[in-house]
Amino acid sequence: MYQTVFDHGSLQRRNHRGKYGQTADADNAAMANFFGLLKLEIFCGEALVPKEDLKKRIERYFYSCNNGRIKQKLAGMCSVQYRTHASQSVA
Repeated sequence: MYQTVFDHGSLQRRNHRGKYGQTADADNAAMANFFGLLKLEIFCGEALVPKEDLKKRIERYFYSCNNGRIKQKLAGMCSVQYRTHASQSVA
């Protein structure tokens, strides 16, 4: 049987109206992009999983984003390496 995220108590994201009738998406663009990538990489095409499994998947995703993804903008380092390097350079 097909189940939706709403059957599991999840809420749909809602856009609220900002100044001059524009949606607030421009303000939330970075977070919307991050959560879009998170959903794509964790759930894309898969059946829904129990909440504890979801929590573990998200924790692994955060760990891999911070410790395993090398970024050109961060001088070829992952986020944790870059922060460590930057803090040592200041000290």
